[in-house]
Amino acid sequence: MADPALTDYVNEVANLVSVPAHVVGRYGRAPKATTVSLGRPPRVVITDCLDATDVHLVSDKAGETGRNLDNPAQPRRYEFEAQVVQYPDADRWLVQQVQPRLEKRC
Repeated sequence: MADPALTDYVNEVANLVSVPAHVVGRYGRAPKATTVSLGRPPRVVITDCLDATDVHLVSDKAGETGRNLDNPAQPRRYEFEAQVVQYPDADRWLVQQVQPRLEKRC
């Protein structure tokens, strides 16, 4: 990953560490390249459908162990877009931006 996606990811991990909980289940994915640009630097836009219907946040807090902490307002399936950029090393592509589109169900 590269900034700004890298900073966003590190901040999200720090936020998750502060919650005594863990995630169970597996995400469903359906990525596809939707745009390719051969400009400088080369860039590919990937659109994906993130399916979190089988993923749940479970409490590890004493006295609440195993309690489901899912946010009912959070969509369980939605589209997101990632911009992947080729860096000076021709074999190195890094995610530079990730944009969840919570309003676009898939």
